[in-house]
Amino acid sequence: MSKIGAATILPFFQPIVCIDTADIYGYEVLGRYYSDTNIHSLGQFFHNPYISSQDKVQVDRIIRFNALDMLKSLDIKTNLFINIQPEWLVPYIDQNKILPTVEQLHKYRIDGEKIIIEICEDSCGDINILSELVKRYREVGCKIAIDDVGEGFSNLERVAVLHPDYLKIGAGLVNRSKSNNLLESIGSFCEKAGTSLVLEEVENMDQYQMGLDAGVRFFQGYLFAVPQPNIIERTSCTSTINQGLDEYLDRKSTWQLKINQLTDMMNIFINTALGDLLNTHSLTYPRDYISRLLPILSDHCLKLYICNSRGQQLTSNYTRNHQQWLVEADYIGRNWCWRPYFFSKVEEAKRTGRGVFSQLYRDLETHKLIYTFVFPVNDSLFLFMDYYC
Repeated sequence: MSKIGAATILPFFQPIVCIDTADIYGYEVLGRYYSDTNIHSLGQFFHNPYISSQDKVQVDRIIRFNALDMLKSLDIKTNLFINIQPEWLVPYIDQNKILPTVEQLHKYRIDGEKIIIEICEDSCGDINILSELVKRYREVGCKIAIDDVGEGFSNLERVAVLHPDYLKIGAGLVNRSKSNNLLESIGSFCEKAGTSLVLEEVENMDQYQMGLDAGVRFFQGYLFAVPQPNIIERTSCTSTINQGLDEYLDRKSTWQLKINQLTDMMNIFINTALGDLLNTHSLTYPRDYISRLLPILSDHCLKLYICNSRGQQLTSNYTRNHQQWLVEADYIGRNWCWRPYFFSKVEEAKRTGRGVFSQLYRDLETHKLIYTFVFPVNDSLFLFMDYYC
């Protein structure tokens, strides 16, 4: 096995923590070997193109089977995330032979629901072969995770076909994108697809906070625990989990307080500026509301316009251009009901009778991070005001 003896190979376990229980949900099984009294990762071994697949399969099964043996001997209730290379299982396609991992589960009488099969995205070959393998693992209760999302093919078709239980994305990839938008988008996708998102490679509290902002439930990385030869106590990471949650809640509470204060100020400002127009029962042209506001708006206001409750824009866009306002009449008649915040914020403004802020998002035209303030002029007219951070 390329100078690596079977006796020197052993599984290491890195915890995957769960936020809602504040403890360890499971452990990813990783390969290590002893050499000169030191422990080394087997990552380079598995990625070395000059080492035969046969040798890699042999080493991989030693790691996997030893991990399952340890799980059985400890008799604990936890989950194991086990990496599988689909191309190594091609000989089992269209054959009655039982898959090696499944055979070991039967041997040790381990509940398949405690095993998550990790498939690396860049090793996802033929989708038909992959689907058959996934089906055979699921038949014994195993769950499926797709690892390294975004690093390989990034083919959403595969995700849609396989219906994984987990998607794993590295914090390093998110950092390289220089934006939380990637993680938030994947988080939104997972929420709608009923898939759990795991943020791995988490090394510091900033990355942890980034994941919490995106709605990540499971985390893995050195911030919580390094890979170890033993399965550590389930509550070993609880203090770190709770520290991050406390920081997150404090930060979100501070942010919400500022938004609440700004919302109150905006409502007072608009009601004061438009008071006589809002209280009149005579028909008022929608642009009259905007004309009253333009001279007194703060520099943070980038744009304003009025729509009806169904999203149709009734006025021009009034867009700030340095110290002047550009009147963009070609926006009249456009419909914005498709915007994610539109319906919920219009209904909230109508129900409460006061203006409300949307969540922070990036404007499609200016690419600036903005909030939109939605103010109910009446039951059918709504003033929209874009503010940058």
